[in-house]
Amino acid sequence: KEIEEITTSREQSFRIILFIAAIAILLIVIFYLFIHQDIRKRQEYRLKLEASDCRNRELLAARRNLILTVSHDLRVPLGTISEYAELLQDEKSPEQSKGYAMNILHASRHVIGLANNLLYYYRLEAEKEQPEKEIFHLGQTIEDAAHSFLSVAEKKGLDLVIKVIDSDILVEGDCGRLVQILNNLISNAVKFTSAGYVQVGAQYRIGKLSFFIRDTGIGIDKESQEQIFTAFERGKAPNAEEGFGLGLAITHKLVTLLKGTIHVQSTPGHGSTFEVCLPLRETNGKTGTTKISLACGVLSGMRVLAIDDDRIQLEVIQKMYVRHGVKCDCCLNVSELIAALRRNRYDLVLTDMRMSEMDGYGVLTLLRGSNLGQAKTLPVLAVTAQADKNPEYFRNAGFADCLYKPFSQRELVSVTSSIDRTNFTTIMEGEENARELLDIFIEDTEKELSEMQDALETANYMQLRHIIHKAAPLWGMIRINVPLNELEEMASLSSEKWCKELDARIKKLMEAVEQAVKKAKELKYEPDENHIGSRR
Repeated sequence: KEIEEITTSREQSFRIILFIAAIAILLIVIFYLFIHQDIRKRQEYRLKLEASDCRNRELLAARRNLILTVSHDLRVPLGTISEYAELLQDEKSPEQSKGYAMNILHASRHVIGLANNLLYYYRLEAEKEQPEKEIFHLGQTIEDAAHSFLSVAEKKGLDLVIKVIDSDILVEGDCGRLVQILNNLISNAVKFTSAGYVQVGAQYRIGKLSFFIRDTGIGIDKESQEQIFTAFERGKAPNAEEGFGLGLAITHKLVTLLKGTIHVQSTPGHGSTFEVCLPLRETNGKTGTTKISLACGVLSGMRVLAIDDDRIQLEVIQKMYVRHGVKCDCCLNVSELIAALRRNRYDLVLTDMRMSEMDGYGVLTLLRGSNLGQAKTLPVLAVTAQADKNPEYFRNAGFADCLYKPFSQRELVSVTSSIDRTNFTTIMEGEENARELLDIFIEDTEKELSEMQDALETANYMQLRHIIHKAAPLWGMIRINVPLNELEEMASLSSEKWCKELDARIKKLMEAVEQAVKKAKELKYEPDENHIGSRR
């Protein structure tokens, strides 16, 4: 019994010791995991701090470079503008005055280009740009971009060699940014090459476009190659017009935006080769050539109201519009704005977003809350220098679209022509039952659209002529998104001129009428008595 008791006691002691050992081992493992996790977190924090410190150093260096570069590169053209402006005041010779004006224009465009590059780089850096999709012919796009540099290369005595293979296809992607990448790289190649050639080669294979830009220029050393895609890093090109050194930085950001890659190979004194690879999906669709043209006739007959507390800016906008057949009235404050709206009907209001009396948001709120029926439905365009806000931000705020300063005449015309200016006020004004009138318009127009579609499919141009001739006066009255002169021309065409060549124009017209029907349906269900929306 004693032996059994001793054995039992030993077994119990062994179990206790084993249990304590297991607990100890478990605690050791747990402590190890905690310590390991703590060390790992500390390592992660240290790496993050190092990365943040490195980023801060880069930002400080970029800021220093920005200040030095901007102060240097802006002073020269601004000084040119100031000097020629002084000379222009006392110049009596028309030819000499014209020369001074051209010099001022060239210098001012250079300054605007520098400012635009800064703003565009900021938007890319802040990831505020998104890739666009359109269908385009790949080979033709690349060749057109390269051929645009032929004259510049010839002036420098350079051979421009273009070789595009396996690219006679339609692809879907961001055509504009592809052209921008090509332009930046070819422009640099021409700029930094004084003798020899510049070669552009491209090939498309299995959903990927690969192209290279090779030159026999001054080349890039190893140290510079590591910094070449950094902002404000500039090469030394003899007799070249200097910029901010953002060209390759923007190019790198664009390639990254399009989910591609870019590499450089270079030897000092023996030229450079930039290689780019971009994913592009092949498609069998039609190219985007059916978009409405931005010719002068698109805006002809429009009347626009612009408000800004800067007289010079208003004058520039007014003169730009006049060249495209647009009547533009200007006002410096809200009182003048309201008085103008009471006197005339307008298709669009342009408002500066920062004014001393009231900002653009205040102008929009004032118009939407006004008892002037026209003001409630009038599209409002935001004019701003806030490049950190994308167009979608302003559309969500109630604006029709936005125009970024500084802007060119082409940009002003482009954004104005893209705004839907269909307006039912002229036919609804004074009507007691506006919904019934809209019902009639929707029913009749949908019937006309169906008949037009059938006539177009069967090439029954006499039926199309009859429908358009009958409906054109009403469509013109509500200002569908087709130039008034083009609508009048189609309505008055003689029978013998109606043929298959008009199909594209008829389709554009039908799209504009469909958009008008869609807007009529939206207006029909608006809650207030004027059937108006807060964002149209």
